[in-house]
Amino acid sequence: MNILAIDTSSSCGSIAISNDNNIRYISYLDLQTTHSERLMPQIDYGLKQAEMKINQINLVAYSNGPGSFTGIRIGLATAKGICFALGIPLVSFNTLEILAYSFKGYSRNILAFMDARMNEVYAALYTPELKEIIAPCN
Repeated sequence: MNILAIDTSSSCGSIAISNDNNIRYISYLDLQTTHSERLMPQIDYGLKQAEMKINQINLVAYSNGPGSFTGIRIGLATAKGICFALGIPLVSFNTLEILAYSFKGYSRNILAFMDARMNEVYAALYTPELKEIIAPCN
């Protein structure tokens, strides 16, 4: 299965392309330009680097936040457009849960947080098995 993953929930977004559980391409988007300017060119470049065509993508995954409203909207619109054009499924993932995943199986609860700007953070608390204790909030 070929998957395109898109995260535009923060100012430094990313994309990844995988093929049968192997990451073929990963890129972090430039902080100096907006997601609307960099996302599509980066997806196009990533597909070329992965030696794939857009019609070979079987599924698109995107970050549904928490995070920047505008960034999430740009990522979702892009993901939905690709899925609609190709007739493929779209799945979402929570940014904080993905951050916590790196610590799955540790012996203590996992507090995942990220900058929400203006002296605030987005945060969520998970068990070592990634069961939600406190839902994402700011």
